[in-house]
Amino acid sequence: QVAHLAVDAGEQDRETVENDLSRALRVAVPLLAPGAPLQELRSAASRVALARSFHNTAVKDTRAVRWRPLPRLLRLAGHRAMPTYFEIDDTALAG
Repeated sequence: QVAHLAVDAGEQDRETVENDLSRALRVAVPLLAPGAPLQELRSAASRVALARSFHNTAVKDTRAVRWRPLPRLLRLAGHRAMPTYFEIDDTALAG
């Protein structure tokens, strides 16, 4: 149920719904038998953590550049919104 909500979540709700999914996984994972599906889940969790890290680094760098005087003077960002960080609880499968 929680996984379907995460897939169908809109952009505004995605962070909250995916954190709910992480909490549900934290409860369910210890109940799973060891094996290939669990290893695939751990691998996916590792990729999510990496993607979040890359995204947030890009956001930090973009924000730093956009606040510099020359890009602001030349309006290089146009009317685009300032990028936002994505925080997700990716500790469900840590360890």
